[in-house]
Amino acid sequence: MRGTAIVEIVAVETAADLKWQELTGTTGLPVALANKSLGKQDMPEAARWFSRAAALGLVDAQFNLAVFCSQGVGTARDYAEAIQWFRKAAEQKDRQSQYNLGVLVLNGAGGTVEAAEAIKWW
Repeated sequence: MRGTAIVEIVAVETAADLKWQELTGTTGLPVALANKSLGKQDMPEAARWFSRAAALGLVDAQFNLAVFCSQGVGTARDYAEAIQWFRKAAEQKDRQSQYNLGVLVLNGAGGTVEAAEAIKWW
């Protein structure tokens, strides 16, 4: 998985906590907690923390969550959600997300084959 943060590990449970992290520049905390969950092989917990971090706009978390969604790791396999998160990361110029997004839409993972969309990201 991509993205690491060195921060004190504390519980974060509310949207207000996440907003505070965003305002204070400590948004790496959900990624750190996701990485801690990965180390314990607790994939559902890692998916939950990547989801929180992805919602804050953290590109590595968006990529990781998209991978989880596309492979059904820690969450149900959901190509539409994977495409959503790869697209958000791709829009932030993340090359791996751009490539993966292109592959998914070219193969019709979102329901229809979108060759022009795939070419756009490659």
